[in-house]
Amino acid sequence: MILKSENPNYHSIILHEYIDTILKQIKPKKNRSKLLLLVPDDSRFHSGAPEICKTLYEALKKTHDLFFLIATGTHEGMDEKRIKCFYKDIPSHLFKNHNFLKDCLHRGVITSGEVKKLTHFDFPFDTKIEANKHLFDESYDLIISIGQVVPHEVCGFSNYTKNIAIGLGAKDIIDKTHYLSALVGIETLIGEAFNPARYIVDYAMEKLKIPIPIHYILSVIDSFKHHINSLYITDKDEGFFLATRKSKEINIFKTGKYYDDVYAHMGNVFKTTWIANKAIYRLRKIVSNGGRLHIMAPSVSHFGEDPLINKIIKTYGYPSNLEKIKVLEQKMEKHLAVLAHLIHSCPEGRFKVVYYIEESYVKLFEKAGLATMDISDSPSLEELNNKESFVCQNPSLGLWVP
Repeated sequence: MILKSENPNYHSIILHEYIDTILKQIKPKKNRSKLLLLVPDDSRFHSGAPEICKTLYEALKKTHDLFFLIATGTHEGMDEKRIKCFYKDIPSHLFKNHNFLKDCLHRGVITSGEVKKLTHFDFPFDTKIEANKHLFDESYDLIISIGQVVPHEVCGFSNYTKNIAIGLGAKDIIDKTHYLSALVGIETLIGEAFNPARYIVDYAMEKLKIPIPIHYILSVIDSFKHHINSLYITDKDEGFFLATRKSKEINIFKTGKYYDDVYAHMGNVFKTTWIANKAIYRLRKIVSNGGRLHIMAPSVSHFGEDPLINKIIKTYGYPSNLEKIKVLEQKMEKHLAVLAHLIHSCPEGRFKVVYYIEESYVKLFEKAGLATMDISDSPSLEELNNKESFVCQNPSLGLWVP
């Protein structure tokens, strides 16, 4: 099954066709069909997920039982206030956060030998295959995974099988996939649909043997207008590859040059460097040698979404070159996702990262090795437009290359 709309005028038509011809025709195991919807948290603010979920909920609430599982990965769970703010008209009691430390069932192992066979890449670790217990609850008639396809630092592009194996995975597979992507190299992997980390995630999905059919609703977002440009509803790899092709077309931007100063505006959504460092991942390629990446992050106040991850980053900080990170490898062998985050975030001595944050957090961030400025001293857009610099309003919506 592949339903697609690459014209914003037809998204609603395609979605309702899916509802009427597929979802309303499900033969329920009990009196009413029971659907499990896998949805993003509010760090995917422009994913289009809230409007997709609202359409499904309004069309099906009288005939189907819908439950929403938030694919948080390592992110902090959403409280009721955040759920109401993001998903608005859908009752918050229908939502449940994934907990990557507590909610997973063990389903097998991918050995280091299997990794080498799949990827032709030497990787010295076995990987446990574990995922959220709700995925194996056979009282559900169907699982629907909803989310945005965009260039991503771990799997090349976000979503599809990643939404389940990592977004609803346990610590070990999150650690190993993140570290594998860091070893491959962020500048090699990001924006590529075929890569070692994606192969492992796809293989993990096979090993999970989820007993319930899975459909994927994949959105590709216009990076500037922030609306859904294209929509793909599928249960096949081909649907995902169509989405990555469209994302490559509209979410990867060639600047034609390098810049000494690149300014990233992160808005008020991101609270941690764990997520706000997307500015580094998505813009690092266009910063010139000796240049500066300025990250305007008024709401960032700490490092990790998870308390232990926050503590680890606070302890070891953000090294400015890979040699310093190499020293940490043995100490962080049990926390490879954090090690990967430090590698992904490292400017490798090539450029400087400057965080603009609230004054009260300046000392904390400088102690962690980050150059900082008070957010009140950040230049206005008008001032920046008069400079020979590059300004990006939301780096999480694309990838910029010279």
